[in-house]
Amino acid sequence: MLTPAWAERPDSLPALAARTRKAAPLPDLPGRYPVPWITQYATPPLIAAIAYEGHPPADDPAWRESGAPDQETYGRWCARLCGMACLRMALATGGHLVLVTGYAGGQVSFRNPSGHTPQAGIAALPMPVFDRFAAHRGLALHV
Repeated sequence: MLTPAWAERPDSLPALAARTRKAAPLPDLPGRYPVPWITQYATPPLIAAIAYEGHPPADDPAWRESGAPDQETYGRWCARLCGMACLRMALATGGHLVLVTGYAGGQVSFRNPSGHTPQAGIAALPMPVFDRFAAHRGLALHV
């Protein structure tokens, strides 16, 4: 496989990684729950070619499996789906996800996407009540 010219520059990410890499790789520590590997591309063996070598993303032969409505849309969006792939990996351990928007005075405020009334959709509960329903896993967003 040919190395792209940009990767050989001394300030490139691969060059920096090679200079700063520790002698021993970090182990893949066992997690509390098994987490699958879900890629943002439909054909995992093409990731390097698409992401680093200029292979046209729309030429991914499994683009239909992504759920994209057409090949052009897949080609435009697959490089931008890393966040969705991470979210899918996090959610693959099951359970319901809510968006916690705050905590004050012992109350947890949150948005519930399956709230069947406005009060259930934009809600607040005392922490002990919220805790009874919590899966005790989540994502932290710093916005």
